[in-house]
Amino acid sequence: MSTFGISAIVWVAMWLGCRFVLQGQPTTIRLGDGLAAFAAIALTLIPSAVPAWVAMTGLAVYLAWTSNSDSPQRRGAWMLLAVTIPMCWSRILFASLADTILELEAILVGTAMGSPRVGNMVQFADGSGYMQIWPACSSLANVSLAVLCWVTFSQATGYRDSARGTVWCLLACASVVLINVIRISLIGFFPQHYDLLHGVIGMSVAGWLILGASVGICALGVRSTRGETGSLKVAHA
Repeated sequence: MSTFGISAIVWVAMWLGCRFVLQGQPTTIRLGDGLAAFAAIALTLIPSAVPAWVAMTGLAVYLAWTSNSDSPQRRGAWMLLAVTIPMCWSRILFASLADTILELEAILVGTAMGSPRVGNMVQFADGSGYMQIWPACSSLANVSLAVLCWVTFSQATGYRDSARGTVWCLLACASVVLINVIRISLIGFFPQHYDLLHGVIGMSVAGWLILGASVGICALGVRSTRGETGSLKVAHA
């Protein structure tokens, strides 16, 4: 689900991250604080989106580094840092490794369909032709949103089991890839319904399924420790 072209997960993470960061008590401004603020402002003045996200990355890392352990400020900083993954770093990664990523997607789809593959093209199930997997069809963007979703849930609730947390995060990412592979495979099995499966309806259904799977798995993950460690510590914003 997107609003103004940006996933709702990003908006929620931004809001929670800022809210957690602002919970801190006012302190004396240090030299490092001034330098970090100056650098961030300078980067945001550059008429390009990437420097602004670099500035946010740097500020988030600085806040996480200088804040007390398990403080709301540090947890908010981790959320804001995670926001930069789908909004900047995953896009840069995709631009650098597009061919490899699309070929991996094609391998998954071809395996699911049992159809031959050539590069990032997979043969239709009826052998009538090939479908090409384009960047817009890649799972990478939604995988980065699943990572953001897990970071937001875990930091907001104070989840601290890093080993299990990694497993739950990977499960959320795997669910996103699975849903996308199923959608593309359906196009391969039923090319006559391409407009339906690849159009607004198909994209909307897939988007809601991905959102539901990401949120559901992350919520289940942070709740899974309650029976073992008691209630999770939640910061009251």
